[in-house]
Parts: sequence; structure tokens; C-alpha cells
Amino acid sequence: MPIRERHARVPVAGSAPSTDTSPASRPRLPWRISTVVLLPAPLGPSRPNTSPRRMPRSMPSTAVTSPYCLRSPRTSTASSFACVVMPTSLPPNRTLRDDRAYLLMSIERWTHMWVRHNVGCPQALRDYGNGVMSKTTVKDVSIDQERSDGPRTVGGSRALAVLLVITGAAGLLAAWVITIDKFKLLENPNFVPGCSLNPVVSCGNIMKSKQAAAFGFPNPMLGLVAYGIVICVGMSLLARATYPRWYWLTFNAGTLFGVGFCTWLQFQSLYRINSLCLWCSLAWVATIIMFWYVTSSNIRNDFLPAPRWLKSFFGEFTWVLPVVHIGIIGMLILTRWWDFWTS
Repeated sequence: MPIRERHARVPVAGSAPSTDTSPASRPRLPWRISTVVLLPAPLGPSRPNTSPRRMPRSMPSTAVTSPYCLRSPRTSTASSFACVVMPTSLPPNRTLRDDRAYLLMSIERWTHMWVRHNVGCPQALRDYGNGVMSKTTVKDVSIDQERSDGPRTVGGSRALAVLLVITGAAGLLAAWVITIDKFKLLENPNFVPGCSLNPVVSCGNIMKSKQAAAFGFPNPMLGLVAYGIVICVGMSLLARATYPRWYWLTFNAGTLFGVGFCTWLQFQSLYRINSLCLWCSLAWVATIIMFWYVTSSNIRNDFLPAPRWLKSFFGEFTWVLPVVHIGIIGMLILTRWWDFWTS
């Protein structure tokens, strides 16, 4: 591989004792030397560092007549700094200080004039560019990391975000249509909603029942607020927002309340009111889907305790749960009015 091509590559994460070359005319490309140090456990040094002295070397020009006026460059190697490659995550109740004997220290040298990307240790590279020598030890990094640790925030996948937007929009549409029909029914007691198709599929019977105002106001008004919040959460996830554990658990609790409330409405509709509302059914399906997928996300992100096999199941077969849940409701509806469907 040519030397120029080798040095044109982006340097990997590590420490960089800088090497500068002057004058600017006909610069040469020094070799890059990589050294990997693995601290032994448990007797490894607690504050390892690498600081070679500055080593200048100058070769004056030997010719002054063109075209042989080739000035030999002057090179110097400045003090280096160590960059610790830290793990991206640690088990609960563990800190970087506990695992410092296993941290990998990567030390790499490259030419100062060819460095174009601050990769790995950006602050240290910027310090060096300003002529400041930086030293970073395992203990220092551990302490800084511990101080910067805060509540873990997690976003959602694009698929989850889109699903929340779609299910929230479906529930909001159902709540909006039912609310409008409710207002019309209050103005005209003889009003027949458009979804009242037959004695079984009759939204009017549902709206006139006392269960339609379980909390003292029409149920769809609660849906207007709840499904609007779901849409906002989905849009924020599309914008790459992240939230802490308490936020996800609160959101999951809200979807759980929604599924519980829908289950109560399903029982009342099938076995007490003896009618079915199509718009209500749409809201039921939307709530069930969002609940199971939000629960799956929380389990896979360790926000909800679960055994490993359950995490694997939710990672691969989350879709099974809402399908089975909705299928059971469909079977109950089918058997409840079997004679009507088959007549």
C-alpha cells in the first residue's frame, strides 16, 4: 500500500503524540506507530500515562542552486497523550473504576499537519492543536464518567414512532367522529348516526347508554386528549427525542389504562348494551396495538424487569400479542351474535 494512501486514511480512536514537519515545501510523511497496552488485572497501574519528551531534529539545506535547492525538513515529536477506549455500557451497580484493569489503552502517532478529523479524543486533539499537552489516565476518566452519569434516556425506533402516530391518529379520528355525533344527538334526540347500520351495529345505542359517560363526561372527549398525546410522543420520537425511564413507564401506564378501559367498554357493549359501535372498535384496535408495542419497547430496553427468554420473544414476535388479543375480541363478537351473523 503506498505511503500517501496509508496516511490519508482517517485515524482511529487513540492517543496521538503529534509530529510536525517544517518547512512547508516538500514535506515528507512520517510513519504512524500504533501501540496497544492491555492493563493486567488485578495488579495493573491505577494511573498509567505516556509522555515522551520532545525530540527535535534538524537537517539544514546542502544546496542553494536550482533545481537542487531542496531544503531538508526539520521534524519534532511533541509530548503525547493517552486516550482510553471505554465500554459503551456497564452492568448495573458497576462503574468504570471497577473495570479499569480491563480498559484498552490505544496510543497512536500521526503527523500533525495531516490530521483532519478529531476522532476518538476530540478535546485532547483540540488541546494539542493549541499547543497544550493533555494527559488522561484511567482513574481520571473513571471519575469524569461517574460525574457525568445521569438518568439513562432512550428514544424509540422509527417503526415505533410511525406506529404511535398512526394508532394515535386512528384513535383521534374515532373520538372526533363520536364526539360530533354525540353533540348532534344532544341537539336532536331522533338523530341517527351514520354508523348505525342494524340492530347489532348501532352507535346510537352506545351513545345513549350511561356507560358512554363513565367519568361524568362523554368518553370520546377523554380520547381526544389521550390520542393527541400519543401522536405528540410519536412525532417527538421521529425527531430523535430521548426520554428517561420514568417517562416511558408513565407512558406505558397510560396505554395500560387505555387497554383496561377499552376492555371494560367491550364487556359493557357485548353483554350489557347489546350493541356494537364501529368507531369504538377502531379505537379499541388502536389502543391494543400501541399498548403491546410500547410494553415491548420497555421490556427490551430493561425498563420493565423480564427474563431473557421473554426479551427475546418480544424482540422477535411482538406482533403475535396484538394479533391474538384482537383475535380473541373478534371471536367474542362473532359468538355473541352468531345467530344474527349466520341468519
